[in-house]
Amino acid sequence: MVVTHDAALAQRLRLLRNYGYGEANRSVLKGHNSRLDEVQAAVLMAGLERLNEWNERRRAIAARYTAAFRGGPVAPPTEAGGARHVYHLYVVRSRERERVREGLRARGVETMIHYPVPVHRQEGYASLVRVGPGGLELTERLATEIFSLPLYPELTDCEVNQVIDAVTDSAATSR
Repeated sequence: MVVTHDAALAQRLRLLRNYGYGEANRSVLKGHNSRLDEVQAAVLMAGLERLNEWNERRRAIAARYTAAFRGGPVAPPTEAGGARHVYHLYVVRSRERERVREGLRARGVETMIHYPVPVHRQEGYASLVRVGPGGLELTERLATEIFSLPLYPELTDCEVNQVIDAVTDSAATSR
């Protein structure tokens, strides 16, 4: 499901979801056949009423994390000016990633590496890569540093504090 106030984007997405059809059986761009069954649609519709509330909760948790980590043990994500991040993931960076993650694991905080292999090194995209070895140095380095902290709307304030304390403690002991 996508929600937007941008009419042009909404129209493009409508085209993409149904083979790119602008009218019956006429593709105006390459699209897909992507439809939900009734159960999936019902779940999404029920959640849609709470979407803004959930996004605000995610932003509040992210703000607490960012304030706690700024200039500290892990580098928090940044939000582009004029944009409102919904923090589907809260991805931080550390040059001591594995040691920090192990410290978090020992303190009962689960982390994940959602994108361990950069897109340009994925087999399915290999034919699209137009850079030589070492051409994406920053991407390669970041892929070895990033990991995601717990962030979901149901995370309690107490649990947020536990994550913050665990990150601070883990990073301090990893130095």
